[in-house]
Amino acid sequence: MPKIIAENIKEKMIVDSFLDLTEQRGLFPTNPQPIIERLGLEQLEFDFAKEFSKPSEKNLQDFRAMLSYDEKVIALNSTQKKNVCRTRFSLFHEIAHYVIPRHIERFYLCSEEDMSARTLMTLEAEANKLAADFIFQKDVFTEEGNQHPIKATSIFTLKNKYKEIGRAHV
Repeated sequence: MPKIIAENIKEKMIVDSFLDLTEQRGLFPTNPQPIIERLGLEQLEFDFAKEFSKPSEKNLQDFRAMLSYDEKVIALNSTQKKNVCRTRFSLFHEIAHYVIPRHIERFYLCSEEDMSARTLMTLEAEANKLAADFIFQKDVFTEEGNQHPIKATSIFTLKNKYKEIGRAHV
């Protein structure tokens, strides 16, 4: 299978392209596995501190996920707290690094800070934005939210709906 990379696709089209390629448009939650497979990536999970032998200034336990571009591997840190939503976001964040053309680094090791709205690093903020677009299928969630009246019960209705379907798969 040829390598799929978004060299000639505008970033706003990346999500649409992968939703169509994996037949997930309008299906929630967006499943990262078909996209990982389509890209020819391997997904692993292991203890980063035990596997990486080089000393680091940062504690490797603080990192949630990594992407090795050349080895075509996305890995989750097995020592991180298990949470379906965080795991899905971490996978989409690393997928974003892989498909955004200007993310030319060959290795990403991403921490909680990198995957937060507080990040000051442009590449991490871009990966966060694309990960959110994958999860919420761009504006689909917003459009659905706008169909409800502005009141607390609407928030709980959406929360409960997406909490249940969010457990479907990672």
